[in-house]
Amino acid sequence: MRPPKGGGFEKDDADGDGQVTKEEFSGPSEHFEQLDRNGDGVLSRDEAKPPQGKGQRPSR
Repeated sequence: MRPPKGGGFEKDDADGDGQVTKEEFSGPSEHFEQLDRNGDGVLSRDEAKPPQGKGQRPSR
């Protein structure tokens, strides 16, 4: 049995393969299309991360 999943990526990755397909994605399809930067039809953990840079403080 798998441990309980967190939110976001882990929650949507229903089969635990480290990728989220359109079928697994719980958000709007337009959002999936924006996140799928390489256009392969699945979201990797890196694609699901919030963008870095604009509006964020530099680390010290």
